[in-house]
Amino acid sequence: MAVTSIWKVEGRLARVLGYAENPAKTEGAPDEWERQGVGAAILYAADPGKTEEQRYVSGVNCLPETALAEMSATKRQYGKEGGIVAFHGYQAFAPGEADPETAHEIGVALARELWGARFEVVVATHLDKAHLHNHFVINSVSFADGRRFHRDTACYRAMRGASDRLCRERGLSVVDRPEPGRSRHYAEWRAERDGRPTWRSLVKADADEAVARASTMRQFYANLRAMGYEVKTGKDISVRPPGKERFVRLRRNFGDGYSYEGISARILSNARPRLPVGRPRPTRAKPTPVPARSLVSLYRRYMAMLNAPRRQGAGGPRMHFLLREDLRNLDAISRELALLTQNGIETEGQLLAHEEALKERMAALDGERRALRNEARRLRRAQGGPAAPNPRIAEIAAELKGIRRDLGLCDGIHERGPGLARRIAEVERGGRDETERKETEHGRIERSR
Repeated sequence: MAVTSIWKVEGRLARVLGYAENPAKTEGAPDEWERQGVGAAILYAADPGKTEEQRYVSGVNCLPETALAEMSATKRQYGKEGGIVAFHGYQAFAPGEADPETAHEIGVALARELWGARFEVVVATHLDKAHLHNHFVINSVSFADGRRFHRDTACYRAMRGASDRLCRERGLSVVDRPEPGRSRHYAEWRAERDGRPTWRSLVKADADEAVARASTMRQFYANLRAMGYEVKTGKDISVRPPGKERFVRLRRNFGDGYSYEGISARILSNARPRLPVGRPRPTRAKPTPVPARSLVSLYRRYMAMLNAPRRQGAGGPRMHFLLREDLRNLDAISRELALLTQNGIETEGQLLAHEEALKERMAALDGERRALRNEARRLRRAQGGPAAPNPRIAEIAAELKGIRRDLGLCDGIHERGPGLARRIAEVERGGRDETERKETEHGRIERSR
């Protein structure tokens, strides 16, 4: 299965080349890169602590170590140094389906077929994720005629078609072609395949429930608003989920069955609509204050919110949209909480100190293993044959794997932690608003009696 995409890059060409050729994601120690003379502008992206991963970098119409200079020279030759500096392509494979050599071979073949006649391209295969993926850095100016790279719908179709064909030729699976305007990111496609919720699938499910509980379009809109959505009507019905910044167009994302006419027809076909949607029943208990600087407290509170509906059963309150969206991250959140708890980490400062300790240990282990490997090479030369494997090298590799896993969890905490307090506040605010709304309605009914 291969997923493809391509987008423009503005700013500094060195930045995108540095990311694509990052030794932390490919292969090779920083000293190897220095010998290749890639230049400081590209070297800055290399992480010396992650030299375990392999490196697969190739150039089409350029050398990887001089790609920055060659692409810049082409721009200067034709006087087109401003504007879009490059285009960044992406090709991802399903986990475990392709080995690094095959993935890189497909990437190079794709680059040669699509852009090899006119553009300089750097192809880098990244191995830092469960799914292998290729990055393509394409010069925005052609070395052949000085014309700029043109990205349009035909470009997307050509890239996807060539990628699918190359994958099939090597026995790899491909994604069924999505409808125009409805392409999906690899992570979203994989989540749906595995039955895990995505924010789009949650919106679609809520829209379906709002339709099933409606007798009229007005009731459909009221149901969505009762779920916490903001609704806008026009050529397409747009909804904004609770806690989200952007609106989602129903027809554009989910098909004709979610257009005004499609929803109207579905409502008319409801033989006996279920009761209108009620908002999640809030708890009247005063929310427990969340310590502002305690990461463990934030994580524990959020995990309790995620697990509350499971404890309360089917008759419990409706889960807030933000919580339902994060159910797919429940395992990751649980592992991050375990790391915080096991290491007594309460603050951001303590988390940074833990990271530094892990990196220092990684550097020490890497140095020890390098020395052991050098010793093994000396013995091999002296004996004229392979030496017995050193079990300590395998032990170091296992410990390094655990350290990299923990560093990945630390990165996740840095990304997730600042948003947890906001999510908790948003969920609790929704509960308080619902309580006030019900109390107001109850008072209005009492006064009318």
